Amino acid sequence: MRNRLLVASVVCGFLAGASARPARAEEVKTTHTTKILKRPGEQAPVVVRVDAGRSMTVLASDGRWLKVRVNGRTGWVTRSQVASTASARGVQRNTRRRPFVDGRSVRRGWSGDAPEDRVGADATDEDDREEADEADEPAPRAKKPAKKPAPKARHRDRDDDEVEESEGDEAEEAEAEPARKTVTVVAEETDLRAKPSRRGKAVTTVAKGDRLAIVGEDDSGEWLEVENQDGDSGWIRAKEVSSDTRAPRVIRADARIGFAALGQNFRSNGTGTLANYKLGSSAIALAIGGGIDVKYKTDFRLGADLGYVGGRAQPGIRYTDGTTSADIGFVTHDIDLRAKLGYDWHKANGMVAWGKVGYHYGMFAVANVGDFTKNLAKIPSENLSGPTAGLALEIPRLSPKLGAVASADVLFPGKRVQTKGLEDGAASKVIAVWASGLVSYQWKSSVTLDAGYQLSYAKTTWAGAAAASMRGTASTAAARSDVTHTITVGLGKRF
Repeated sequence: MRNRLLVASVVCGFLAGASARPARAEEVKTTHTTKILKRPGEQAPVVVRVDAGRSMTVLASDGRWLKVRVNGRTGWVTRSQVASTASARGVQRNTRRRPFVDGRSVRRGWSGDAPEDRVGADATDEDDREEADEADEPAPRAKKPAKKPAPKARHRDRDDDEVEESEGDEAEEAEAEPARKTVTVVAEETDLRAKPSRRGKAVTTVAKGDRLAIVGEDDSGEWLEVENQDGDSGWIRAKEVSSDTRAPRVIRADARIGFAALGQNFRSNGTGTLANYKLGSSAIALAIGGGIDVKYKTDFRLGADLGYVGGRAQPGIRYTDGTTSADIGFVTHDIDLRAKLGYDWHKANGMVAWGKVGYHYGMFAVANVGDFTKNLAKIPSENLSGPTAGLALEIPRLSPKLGAVASADVLFPGKRVQTKGLEDGAASKVIAVWASGLVSYQWKSSVTLDAGYQLSYAKTTWAGAAAASMRGTASTAAARSDVTHTITVGLGKRF
């Protein structure tokens, strides 16, 4: 009788202990790369991003939204982004019979339960240990990863209200996750598929010009797994997209050296040798420039350029007054500051069309301008200034190694100021045009070999006599055209 009472007590105690053990929380796994949000709603801040196949513990539900915990972080996902792991857990538990070492679990798929051969102290704290394993080891993927695995998660207190503490971690998450390569859709319209096959179920539709982030690729390289700006991910054929060859921010600088050929043609209604003449000279030229441009919205870029072109002519202009000859040296300085707006065509060659506005300041400085024994032609020093507007077409990838830029700028209205006492007239009207081209060869990863050409043309007209002019032409109407050809070569640097 005593033995029967003892057996009954043991059975009752076992049943009571079994009924007191809490039921295991429901688990789900992600069906694709998924954003865990701070609160229900697609526009909520992102707490963390997890890969496809990641197991998560369900804490609560609210309509189509589930509150989950993964990697020690808590947030919300929609039911359509996850699948139950119950069936997978059953299969794993029936097929796995490997021993545990030091009370630690060996991972097996998405299951978080210990196998039936785990007993005694090995069976305690299983949930915490399984979560630690999940944080330390990312779920396997069937494709090539496009980025390094996320940093190992740190264990934190797992209170349900932990999501409220994640606001300050959003910037840290962004820094920890490297920027992903993006591509642009070139097909008129196509579907993202659930698997890398045209028979795969359509997930969503994308159109020409849409920007997509690369998540991975299949072994053949014919399909890419991508994600759009709404967080929808799927597979797309590689030939339906093109790589974005232009970075979100481009900073450049270049320096070139060469020569310039200058010509002037002056005509007036005056008299004397200086009333009508032509002259020409060559000079050593130096070109230095730099600029920056950044992505603006989807299709545009904003930028600014600063450029300098200088020349030095020595001996300079040869002039003969009939009895005496002299060489007249000079230097030139041209500075251009421009702001620009570009349209990105999203082509594989990185083509961008630019519109520009800016300001030009130019100086033509004659050596010994006031010494008429050396400046026999009494050529004045001059300043030319005024607003500019222009267009440019930039193609960084004409070929894998070659790039090119073509541009044109117009100055109007301009103002030309001459040395006092050596004016060609009382008032001036100026228009100037610059056309230039630059070809770059990719020498190193961020260094190019550059060759540039610039044609500058300016026409100036004067009306009315300059009463105090010492040029002695007695003209009341005059016009002059200036043409300069500049060729330079050098190096460019991209940052």
